[in-house]
Amino acid sequence: MYNGYIAETVALELKQDCPSIDLTSLLIPANKISRAKIITRENMVFCGKPYVEEILNQIKDKYGYRHEEKYPIKIDWQIEEGSYAYAGETICHIYGISQILLTAERSILNFIQTLSSTASISREAYSWLPKNSKTIILDTRKTIPSLRYAQKYAVNIGGCGNHRLGLSDAFLIKENHIIALGGIDKAVNNAKSIRKDDKTWIEVEVESIPQLEEALLACPDRIMLDNFSFDNIKKSIDMRNQTNQEIKLEASGVKFDKEIIKNLALLGIDYISLGSLTKNIKAIDLSMRIIE
Repeated sequence: MYNGYIAETVALELKQDCPSIDLTSLLIPANKISRAKIITRENMVFCGKPYVEEILNQIKDKYGYRHEEKYPIKIDWQIEEGSYAYAGETICHIYGISQILLTAERSILNFIQTLSSTASISREAYSWLPKNSKTIILDTRKTIPSLRYAQKYAVNIGGCGNHRLGLSDAFLIKENHIIALGGIDKAVNNAKSIRKDDKTWIEVEVESIPQLEEALLACPDRIMLDNFSFDNIKKSIDMRNQTNQEIKLEASGVKFDKEIIKNLALLGIDYISLGSLTKNIKAIDLSMRIIE
């Protein structure tokens, strides 16, 4: 799903960081070969391997570095994608032309620090679910601009699921849509008449129990319970079970902590969406050093 966007995302990063040439790296002889290592200074779930490899491939192709055929870039990964890494651990060794390694350094670290943070937060949230729970924790569209697909990839690496990738993937009928159309029933019926297949799901966001009652009668595929209290979420699950168990329920908008997520899963909520997976990240502290 995400592979087609890796090259595009990396190209945008390199266009911003090095639009023509890395002036400082020109100080180093073109045939100089180095070995570098990347270490983490914090505990983390490692994520970003395909982005690192794509960065190195694009830099050597874009800037036409000499001697690359004689001295190809080699990466010796010490940590697998999605594995836990402890502070001080080496993520990888990279061998090749010094100019390429140094031009790639900041972009490599930018992706690893961002995606590993996203994966780490997602792994922690996933760990809060009871064993064998059928509840899925989802991300949202609250992502870093231009890193939508990269962060959603990292959420999956961390063990959580994806909500809509973008506006074209599903119907999400919110308050303003409902007001504009004159009601939930009309909005859902319009969506059913427009969608081309059952893979495009229809979801309605509700903000009260009366709205939930209206949404259950309209029979969308999913109902989002926006800022519902724990007691109202429990009541909503009971109402859904009595009305139509095929409709999935998603809890959203509340500041969920470990205990609330565990208890919601025990109630049988289908989905819990957390914007914090992608928007509340803190970059992982990393270092890349030339060691020979």
